[in-house]
Amino acid sequence: MTIKTRLTIIAILPIALALLIGLSVLIASNRVSREEAEGKIVDEVVRGVFDLNVLTDGYLAYHDQREKSQWESKNKRLTRLIWETSFRSGEEQALLEEVRAYHRQIGTFFTRLVDNYEGPASVERDAVLRHELENRLAGILLVKSRGMFSSASELASLKKSKLVTIRKNADILTILFSVILVVVVGAVSILTSRGLAVAIGRLRKGTEFLSAGNLDYRIEASGNDELAQLARAFNDMTGKLQRSYADLTSTMETLQVENRERRRAEAALQELNNVLETRVLERTVELKAANQELEAFSYTVAHDLRKPLAVVNGYCEAIRELCGDKLDEACKRYLREAYDGTWRMNGLIDALLNFSRLAHVEPRREKVDLSAMAHEVAMELKLAEPGRRVTFQIADGASAEGDAGLLRVALANLVGNAWKYTGTRDEGIIEFGTTEVDGKPAWFVRDNGAGFDMANADKLFAPFQRLPGAEEWRGFGIGLATVERIILRHGGRVWAEGAPGKGATFYFTLSGDKAV
Repeated sequence: MTIKTRLTIIAILPIALALLIGLSVLIASNRVSREEAEGKIVDEVVRGVFDLNVLTDGYLAYHDQREKSQWESKNKRLTRLIWETSFRSGEEQALLEEVRAYHRQIGTFFTRLVDNYEGPASVERDAVLRHELENRLAGILLVKSRGMFSSASELASLKKSKLVTIRKNADILTILFSVILVVVVGAVSILTSRGLAVAIGRLRKGTEFLSAGNLDYRIEASGNDELAQLARAFNDMTGKLQRSYADLTSTMETLQVENRERRRAEAALQELNNVLETRVLERTVELKAANQELEAFSYTVAHDLRKPLAVVNGYCEAIRELCGDKLDEACKRYLREAYDGTWRMNGLIDALLNFSRLAHVEPRREKVDLSAMAHEVAMELKLAEPGRRVTFQIADGASAEGDAGLLRVALANLVGNAWKYTGTRDEGIIEFGTTEVDGKPAWFVRDNGAGFDMANADKLFAPFQRLPGAEEWRGFGIGLATVERIILRHGGRVWAEGAPGKGATFYFTLSGDKAV
């Protein structure tokens, strides 16, 4: 028998015995309750018989109508009580039948007594006879009343005695079952615990031998319960350990050799790491110095380029003012182109410096109203070229977290790019809104301008790269590169979709869950 089965029996047995005790107590309680209810009825019968006897004596003594009315009322109640009652016990039912017989006789004689007493008296002789009859009837009534009371009292005594006996038997039965429950549960528990203790002791002894390094010891396993199965499994494990120990001994030597080789390899690797770290530090210092030199070079070049541009710009302006009326149209055109070229060159230098500066700007983190920014950029573009027919569709409530200044530059470049490439349309449409990409928010600028071929999309964000056919559009070629650098600094990404002649859509995302 398994331990689980034993424990189940130990758990179920007390419950079963407890249910049996409860059922027995319930049956005994129901029987006691029934006997108590019948006892109450018997007590009411005794009281009714006693009251009827008292009223009978009162009427015989005084012949009062009030006594007669009370007697009839009590008799009616007693009649209903004794005739509606029955007992299972034959002895009790027999006593009840005696009470019923006395009651019928008493009713008959009492009626005759009342008729004799209250009937008309014709002559003196009849009065004497009536008096004699009354005495006889009164005597019979008294005898029957006493007999009925005696039977009722005997019935009450029998019922009380029976009730005491039933209660005593119920108590004895409860105590007996409780003792049986304790004895059975105790015996089963002792036997089970003793068997478990012996088996556990064997297992404990086996583990002690195993912990001491004795792999030859085997535990005695008898029976088929869980502990016996555990003992057999323990013996199997010990045998496997013996075999494994032999293999382990031979393996340890191999591991020691491999360990020595691994240590030599680790030492060589550590030496190589040290060399690499030294080289990385050297390259980092060199790269930092190169970046500083490049930045200084950028500012130097910008300064050196601005000076001759200013000279050329000044000479052009001076020639236009001093000799403007002496020049023909071709010379004026050349002079104007040279003058405009200096301004474009100056703008290119500014764009290059700003683009270079973005690599060193640390963006701030704040809430930015992109919709308001888009409205501002649209207003600036309309004021710059009021003759253009362009419809702006800007979604309200578009906001993000980032550097307001940098995002203003990125949005101005994107909207300005759309404004530029819708220049050939009779009515341009530029849309700014929000969408969702891969479960994260994204923003877009869409136009119905010239569009582009997706095969050349990789050139859009490269500095100074122009798509085929874009030579007619003004610009320095670093606007979209500036946008990409700003978006990357914010931890996001930017991409475009379009088709030739069907407009373009530029999307960008911003990372709100990591530092920029």
